[in-house]
Amino acid sequence: LAPAPVLLTPLILLLLAAACSLVNARPPCLDSEEFYYPHTGVTRPPWCDHFFNPPQFEEKPRDQRVMSDRVASFTCRATGNPEPKIQWRKNNRRISGNARFIVLQVPGGSILRIEPVKYQRDEAEYECVVENAAGDTIRASAKLEVLSDDPNSLPNGFPYFRTEPKTKAVEIDHTALLVCDARGNPDPNITWFKDNRPVDLTNPRYTVLRS
Repeated sequence: LAPAPVLLTPLILLLLAAACSLVNARPPCLDSEEFYYPHTGVTRPPWCDHFFNPPQFEEKPRDQRVMSDRVASFTCRATGNPEPKIQWRKNNRRISGNARFIVLQVPGGSILRIEPVKYQRDEAEYECVVENAAGDTIRASAKLEVLSDDPNSLPNGFPYFRTEPKTKAVEIDHTALLVCDARGNPDPNITWFKDNRPVDLTNPRYTVLRS
């Protein structure tokens, strides 16, 4: 006789997820048939993968070159279940937020903002460390190069502002127009931030006009 189908009610799904969490405390060794935890003697059933996924990068931090007393911003995004925890390191030392180093948690990721950047002092390798209970910790690093603010020492083609955004007072329900004009070779990309977070351009209230 064929086995009767099992109805996966919300309660059963909850119990299955709890069972997976108990055997998911250590990274597994992969086998052709199953997941096995050698330190516990516990075999994780394949159906646990419906509840847990190891962390994977969606966006890694990128190398940056900035002028002293300007702003550097690194972005790191990752997926996974449970939701991964993200921390930042500078030269292998964990970064805790302070007046100049700001760590912002955003949906699906984290932003490290350094303002103002200091010549020589902040030039280093910055690392994004991502982990959850479902798999091995993953890492991605980027280098920050800080240039002197002496215009004569800047590389040819280095971007510079011709017009910077200015503070404006606008009535409610009226339009605010902020202007940012930058030059460089090749042409620089301009990204807008609101409260230290990238502006959500899917919101119809925001429009970026390229000139």
